[in-house]
Amino acid sequence: MYHIKHHFSGITKNKRLKTALAFLLFLGAFYSLSVFAADELATVMASAKENFGADSSFLKLMYGAEVIAGGYAWHKTKHPSAVIGIVVLAMFMTFALGHFVFK
Repeated sequence: MYHIKHHFSGITKNKRLKTALAFLLFLGAFYSLSVFAADELATVMASAKENFGADSSFLKLMYGAEVIAGGYAWHKTKHPSAVIGIVVLAMFMTFALGHFVFK
């Protein structure tokens, strides 16, 4: 009995270990409660298509920012590869959004 009591007294003296154990207990309690949660993300894809889809203002603003940045980079360097970023971004966003996000 003395050995167990001595072992627990060593745990309670270590502040980092007490904090880590409290965090793990806290995390475990909330993780186990999430099993009973409803699926809150079931209707998100329609909203994501509206916000980030092909006709969204986000994509148009991103293309506009890339055109401005490409124009500024071309003005500073006078190198045509600075403008290629516009084409690369347009192709990547079309491919990435179409194949990875909105399957």
